[in-house]
Amino acid sequence: MIVVTATPADDLSERVMKVVADETGWNILALRPESDIENDLGCTGDRARELMLRMEREFGIDMTHVDFNRHFGNDASRGWPIAVAMVVALPTSVLAMHAIGVAARLAGLEGSALLASSGFFTAVYATCAILIALLSRLFSSASGRRGGRIPVTIRDLIDAARTKQWTFSSSNGQVI
Repeated sequence: MIVVTATPADDLSERVMKVVADETGWNILALRPESDIENDLGCTGDRARELMLRMEREFGIDMTHVDFNRHFGNDASRGWPIAVAMVVALPTSVLAMHAIGVAARLAGLEGSALLASSGFFTAVYATCAILIALLSRLFSSASGRRGGRIPVTIRDLIDAARTKQWTFSSSNGQVI
């Protein structure tokens, strides 16, 4: 009979994977060492902070100099363009309807049933919301800090647990 025992590194990797699975809600079998905590597992904001704090507690990782914002967005960062679009689209669509009405009157289409219909207004509102969401996502990606994000993978967490150090960018931009 052959008995296979786990090496300490395998045991450590398994323990880290269990913590990640517990904090993110993912099945441990679906996790891979190269999984990006934020992009692949959807762990941002408070959930990501809790994961990192738990890693610090359970594995004794020194995270004194971690610049959290370099690695993770906030919980609202994923849905804010849609929320903004829904709010901003209402006055925008009212202005668009007014402009369409003026253009229709200039073209001699006064009293058009199409312009007065709620379905047409809904279509204009939806179009404005989609355009605003796309533009806000485009500009937030192009100019926001998310473009410079330093991703964190499960492998990075395993390495940090092994060395007891966080070896990424510190708050002053230096790698520690």
